[in-house]
Amino acid sequence: MVMFNDFLRLVVSLSLSHHVLSKNESTLERGVRDLKALGNSWLPEVPTAAINILEQDDDHFVLARWKTLIDAELQRSVKYFFDQRETYLHEVQENISKEESIMSQLNEIISVKKSLLIIRDGRLYVYKKLWRAGKVKVKKIIKLIADIATKYRLLNVVFLLSTTSAGDSVDSTSNDSSQIPYFVIAKKYGYNQAGILMPNPFFVDEGSLFKKWAQDRFGMRKPQAFWRGVVRWDMDEEHSRRNCENADGLLARLRAISLSIKAPHLWDVKCSKDCVFKFNTSKACTRIHASEFRHKDMRKVFENASLVSEKEHHYEKAEYASWMFNLNLPGSTDGSYSRNLNHLWLTGAVVVQWDWHSVEFYYPALAHGTTHISVNHSNAIATVDIVRRNEALMSHLRHFAGLVGENLLCPRCIAEYIIRALDVYRREMRYDRIFDNDTFFASSVPCENDELYNIYFGNNTQPRAQIEYRTVDCSEW
Repeated sequence: MVMFNDFLRLVVSLSLSHHVLSKNESTLERGVRDLKALGNSWLPEVPTAAINILEQDDDHFVLARWKTLIDAELQRSVKYFFDQRETYLHEVQENISKEESIMSQLNEIISVKKSLLIIRDGRLYVYKKLWRAGKVKVKKIIKLIADIATKYRLLNVVFLLSTTSAGDSVDSTSNDSSQIPYFVIAKKYGYNQAGILMPNPFFVDEGSLFKKWAQDRFGMRKPQAFWRGVVRWDMDEEHSRRNCENADGLLARLRAISLSIKAPHLWDVKCSKDCVFKFNTSKACTRIHASEFRHKDMRKVFENASLVSEKEHHYEKAEYASWMFNLNLPGSTDGSYSRNLNHLWLTGAVVVQWDWHSVEFYYPALAHGTTHISVNHSNAIATVDIVRRNEALMSHLRHFAGLVGENLLCPRCIAEYIIRALDVYRREMRYDRIFDNDTFFASSVPCENDELYNIYFGNNTQPRAQIEYRTVDCSEW
């Protein structure tokens, strides 16, 4: 009888364990089904990025899949420029050889000095026009490449870089500028926009690319989606025309903060800098977006600006770890990428992406319901509520967000992607043999009138080495 009772206890114990396991699995599956039922989508999502739950148990498989997807987009974006050149050769340059066509293209690239970066024998060079541009973004990009050059042996290459947040093409004198390849830090209008993606330069933080800000006590966090930033809608200003032309990103921010009035218990999204909400029906831009402003949630923003604004305060990155959800919104300048997203992957929170068309270099790996949740004005509150109520789904999303930060955006990851991107560019555009011939630089890359600078890190003992430059001695070039 004792043995039978022991057996019953064992059966009951095993049944309970199986029930708990099944319950955990079904909770995650139910959460995924609930998300799908909302019909959410994410505009940049690559169709093959979605990974089923069984495959998601193997992080090594997931990481390999992510790298394949990112590299496939890299190859595709370079091939676009190769195909453009081939078309131009066949339709316009019928009387010259492929080699001559390649050199003609390289001469066009080199002529755009204000956007040109040169790597020769492992050293980085730029022209004065680029170095003296004065933009913080430009200096950060140069610093990022120079930093990589100190740690890795970079192959010879010359390339153009668009420094706009929207990924605009660089100015060129070519009769068909679409054939001139260039790198971008983001594409506002998605993957079909021309340009070869490379990381934005704002991953650098106080001398390092990343720190981990996640806190362990997740249950103590505020159960809301959090965001703070610039929201400036002032159609009375002189630059209102620019505001109107790039109003799509700003309108997305207005839509997002309006939800803080509607559902403050789940949505803590407010303006914390340059908070201006001036509504002027006589202005053309306001009339263009009249349908937006007729929405009651949008009207409430202008009627109750104090509810969606707070005294200017700079939130340290560690403070983002006080919320369960961290929201990313389109950039305030061009409505493209936002540097705010850089650090969100490592805060230990669920990453919330406002459904938007802009893309960055690692976006092919991302998928709604796996690495983040995608929301818009109509479904944001319901989506956050579903995840908040489902501990298994929340843990699942936090885990994969951390994988993104640790395996796609780490210092080594960013450096290795840039090295791969430059190598694919060299090889697929058929530039490699030209770049590896030293006579190319001496004969085709001009050095004159103190215009060419060598960029390097100074030899100092401080934790943050300073970027420096010296004028190239053209007799040694």
